[in-house]
Parts: sequence; structure tokens; C-alpha cells
Amino acid sequence: MSLTGFIVFWQKYIFLQKAQQSAAIDYGTRQLMDGINKISGDYEEVIISKNVSEPQIYVAFYTQMDPNKFQQASKNWKLVNGWVDQMDTYNLGKYTFKAIDRIVDFKKKNTLLVGKIEDFHLKLCQCYCHLSKFKASLLGS
Repeated sequence: MSLTGFIVFWQKYIFLQKAQQSAAIDYGTRQLMDGINKISGDYEEVIISKNVSEPQIYVAFYTQMDPNKFQQASKNWKLVNGWVDQMDTYNLGKYTFKAIDRIVDFKKKNTLLVGKIEDFHLKLCQCYCHLSKFKASLLGS
């Protein structure tokens, strides 16, 4: 590799990677979970859209969930072909992971809805935007 090639690679790796690759690695999920953790105590249920990639892992990690509780909850999951993300709905404590139903879920009381901007269309309260253009919207009733 030439010196010029190395410099170009180094520049892309150090300076451009976060901006160019952030969507692929769900950059901003920590900030999303920080926002959820700050207000989730005010709600009986938190519904997180499956459009947020593998949300159960982020919930377990960023809420510092006891691994035994995670394992107990996951025993009730009916995996589809061995995949969690293929299930329609699954739970982890007060967190429910599913496609947000705008007709049913918007009417639920004391429920926090979390998803990408396209999950909601209207009635947005807060919107978290990250470098990756990953957008998650929080809607509380």
C-alpha cells in the first residue's frame, strides 16, 4: 500500500466512518435508550417498535437487567425458525416489542411508544435524531 493510499484509508476510517456507517451499526441507540430510561418510570408499559433493530438487547444492556431475568423472560418467547425478530410480539418485563399499531396502541393509557419516525406519522411529542438519521419518536399518553 502506498503512503497516499494509507493516508486516504486513515482519513476515511478516523474521520468519515461514523457519518458514513452509522446507520448500519444503529448509531444513536444509546442516546435513545438514555431518553427512554429517563421517562419510562412514568409509564406502566413501554412498546418498542421492531423497526428499532434487536430492541430487547438494548433494553437488557442499557437498563442493566439481571441476566437471570432476561433468560427467564426469553423462555416464553416462541421463536420463529430460531429468530427473535421474526416473532410478532414478545415481552421483557414491562417492555413489549412489536410493530406499532397506530389504531390500537395510540389509544392505550399510560403507555410509552418508541419507534422510528415512520412508525407514527402524526402526534409526535419528542423526536430524537442521531447522526445516522436514525430517528426514534417517543409518544406518551
